[in-house]
Amino acid sequence: MSINTECAGQEKETSIHVKLLVIKELNGNWKGPYDYVQNVTNVLGGSTLFEVMQLAERTGSFTFKSINDDGLGEFITSVMGVDANQEKNDFWELLDGATGKLLPVGASKYIPKDRDEVLFQLKQT
Repeated sequence: MSINTECAGQEKETSIHVKLLVIKELNGNWKGPYDYVQNVTNVLGGSTLFEVMQLAERTGSFTFKSINDDGLGEFITSVMGVDANQEKNDFWELLDGATGKLLPVGASKYIPKDRDEVLFQLKQT
């Protein structure tokens, strides 16, 4: 799968499926093993990744926390109970799960395509 460069605000389409992958190990290998996998179904096409995450939280056991940064959107601070430690320069990186490439935009702007895989990986700068 390739990275989708579409942004929020586009017209919503049909139902799609998105797979969320999580690696909690700091700076772990993006190819896994994964600590958590959830297939999110019945996602309205055109939804942002943030909306997919909210749906995953309502319909499964996926959990996350975020803070809103005016102008930049939601900044993911915790995934599956693991907080990014700002004092240690930890952050949650959002990657294309099929290629390991960084998503071009954040969770509030990224529009997953059908069958996209999104990887949340704890990183440290």
